[in-house]
Amino acid sequence: MLTFTDENVLPRELRSLLPNATRVQLNTFTEAQTAEYVAETLHRDKDYILPLVAVVQEKSHGNLFYIREILDTCTTTRVQSGLIACMQAGYHV
Repeated sequence: MLTFTDENVLPRELRSLLPNATRVQLNTFTEAQTAEYVAETLHRDKDYILPLVAVVQEKSHGNLFYIREILDTCTTTRVQSGLIACMQAGYHV
């Protein structure tokens, strides 16, 4: 398996493998898609998690892998509710 964002930066040896490869192109999430994903993942109402979504979208640029990693970090370190509370209070995180 090979992942890349721009085939032009791949070494020539790897680029030669691309014609025979199966490509799966993943598009980034919009903020609305990120909100839906975060709400479903955390079992929370969308309005409640909007501050968290704003941070997740800003940091991940809609990349689902990073979205998932950020959510995993939040839930394993129990910072999710604190982050939401800070964002709702108007603090920039």
